[in-house]
Amino acid sequence: MLDLSKYQSLGAALKDALDQFANETCLIESDREREKERLTYREFQQRADLLARTLQDAGLEPNARAAIIMTNQSKWLISAYAIFFCGGVLVLSTTS
Repeated sequence: MLDLSKYQSLGAALKDALDQFANETCLIESDREREKERLTYREFQQRADLLARTLQDAGLEPNARAAIIMTNQSKWLISAYAIFFCGGVLVLSTTS
């Protein structure tokens, strides 16, 4: 288990977790009926890194704000960490 008190950001904590637990299960996506997908930390990192490069190529710079508009699913988490990996700021919004 990681000691989260030593990290400045979630991105930094995840990067350490990715190194320490590369082959362990990181995320299980399921609905009420069945498991849809299971990702290791390495697979999670690969997907987040690919999206981070795409975001950077599209012009996302460090400290830029970014929002994610999608339903609650594993792709949301991957997108959030891709923004963190770019040094971006995730903007959250709530609806009433």
